[in-house]
Amino acid sequence: MQCNDLDVLSFVSSQWLVEVESRCRTSDAAALPLVSPSTVDAALNCLSACFRLLGRDGEGDPCQSSRVRSFRKAYREYSLQRGVVEESAVALTWMKLERVMRFIRDKVKVLKGHHEAQAHRDGGAFLYLWESWQRCGEGLRLQYKEIDLEKKIVRPGYTKTDRHGGRFMIRLRDAGGEEETFLGWLPEMVSSYEQVGQDIKQGFLFRPMWGSGAMSGGAFNKRIEKWYVEAGVFAGESGHSFRIGGVQAGIEEGWSLCEMMRQGTWSSVGTFMRYGYGMRRGWKRRRVGESSAKEDGCEAEDSGVEGVEVDPGAREAREFGVGDSEAAGDREGEDTGVP
Repeated sequence: MQCNDLDVLSFVSSQWLVEVESRCRTSDAAALPLVSPSTVDAALNCLSACFRLLGRDGEGDPCQSSRVRSFRKAYREYSLQRGVVEESAVALTWMKLERVMRFIRDKVKVLKGHHEAQAHRDGGAFLYLWESWQRCGEGLRLQYKEIDLEKKIVRPGYTKTDRHGGRFMIRLRDAGGEEETFLGWLPEMVSSYEQVGQDIKQGFLFRPMWGSGAMSGGAFNKRIEKWYVEAGVFAGESGHSFRIGGVQAGIEEGWSLCEMMRQGTWSSVGTFMRYGYGMRRGWKRRRVGESSAKEDGCEAEDSGVEGVEVDPGAREAREFGVGDSEAAGDREGEDTGVP
């Protein structure tokens, strides 16, 4: 409990980075392995969560100190100087997902037993993550009791920006149309599990075939690759692709900023802009010579984003406690096991 921010920096820089670097897939301009800034952010977020569990929250959390924040920024700049360019996950499109869902629909007609239930589970997860825009690790922990079938919404429990649950309501698409929807797929998914003796109305919906826990992000990525390869459309998609593709589809459909912030459970307009419009970090800073804007994501409409008309409903985002508090690692923490 006596650990301070200098101890955290000493551990990360002299021990953790050294051990992890050789196993990293990220490389610099000279093709040498290098831990990506997002991975460093994820590790520090994990440490921060541990301190919170020990009762050291807020100012008592050494990972929230000015020294550690400066280290995050300096490491990101250092990696850029070494030629590291981090790429966001591939954005999924509805056209591609629709093709995969048709393929799965044809497959479940001939599959039996656990294989049929597994295919229904995968299809259900694909549709839910596309409609909900949830972070992959959080979406895979969906429970049947969190779904309000009458109102067509989900009331998620723990999320990255709402640790106690109940703050957000996620809209689901109506099952009445011709397109595949999660609510339309759900009864078949429940029935296929009942046929193999499992009641997925209790516990997690998207679970391994043998086990009661939620499916992991790594296992889910393998299922994505399996189905997308078999359907002939795989291009490197991962669980994070659903979140990016979903919000971009929402922008095209004309959702207001307030609606999209609530749907994606974001607490930061800055983070949303990186997902929705591919803005780089720091996009809110004014041009050189102009006065600095307040650190309030609700001023998005005055941000000077090139070619982007931000909905005036940004002011409503204040109800979400908008700021840059969400440690977005833009490449989503669930791929590294971070909540």
